Amino acid sequence: MDEEIAAPDRSSVDTLALAIARNMLSGNGDALREQMSAAARSAAAPSALAEYLRLAVVPLAPYQNVHVAHTYQIDVTGGRNPLPKMTCGRSLADPDAVALSMLANPRQFHVEVTAHTINNDWSIFIWLIPEDGVLKALSVQFDATAISGRTSAALRALAIEQAARGHHVNAVLLYRAAESIAGRGPNAIPVWKQDLDKEVRGLQMPPELSGGLEGTWRFANQTFSASDVGVLGVGGDLNLVIVRRTDRWTDDRTVDADNRSFVTTILKDHPALADSFASILVRAMKPDGSGGLATGYEFGKGFLQHPARSSATVVQRR
Repeated sequence: MDEEIAAPDRSSVDTLALAIARNMLSGNGDALREQMSAAARSAAAPSALAEYLRLAVVPLAPYQNVHVAHTYQIDVTGGRNPLPKMTCGRSLADPDAVALSMLANPRQFHVEVTAHTINNDWSIFIWLIPEDGVLKALSVQFDATAISGRTSAALRALAIEQAARGHHVNAVLLYRAAESIAGRGPNAIPVWKQDLDKEVRGLQMPPELSGGLEGTWRFANQTFSASDVGVLGVGGDLNLVIVRRTDRWTDDRTVDADNRSFVTTILKDHPALADSFASILVRAMKPDGSGGLATGYEFGKGFLQHPARSSATVVQRR
């Protein structure tokens, strides 16, 4: 790991990983495909890769401080595929210890490249394998690692604090946010994530959310349907984003009034949401999913004056 790898090998591997990451972040799908293995190219059609980069990666730019965070080398001396994951790190308690996929190849590498955008931090985990004597990317995984500067571990700590104060709705939402940025894909699993997953599985949902975070919510004897919940980072703050399902669509004024009623009802039962979030954004989506309307509420200031039309894309948990 890192400095334990021979300097010439590490330098060439890191240079390649940075080139792959920069092609991904800039949306250069053609160059990225040239750096992928045959198996990776067959799994991702050019059009699908281009669409993913266009919708999920490029809009988040500009990316800053793009650099290699960690490099892991695996040497396999025997065995046949499939092989179990290999845990790489200085110890199991090392926060950078990761369980990594491996093939029955003599030498392979995993490299984590990290980057920063205005509100979040990101990881590009790249698995490099030899192919015809040249290292190629078997997988390239893109994930958020921090929301407004808060890592998964920091969000978990906030969730534990809110649970200790009896703010169980806050705790569930913060745990959900912590889990949403804990993953690094199927080929690189942080060792510490096991503890987080166990805690999340053991969570007792508050009665108001007994229908699940994507289900029926009951506040102040009123019932609402949510189809997605996420935490959005803006300017160092955490903001709660809730996507509402609607059975019918009338006009913008009526939908905005329903959104406001939704927020008012929740806050009546849970004013402590202000302890964890700077604002609440409710997106009501049309029954056919073709679009919707967003209503914002900022703690300390009240509802934003004008609702905004919302696209058909629901909130991303990352």
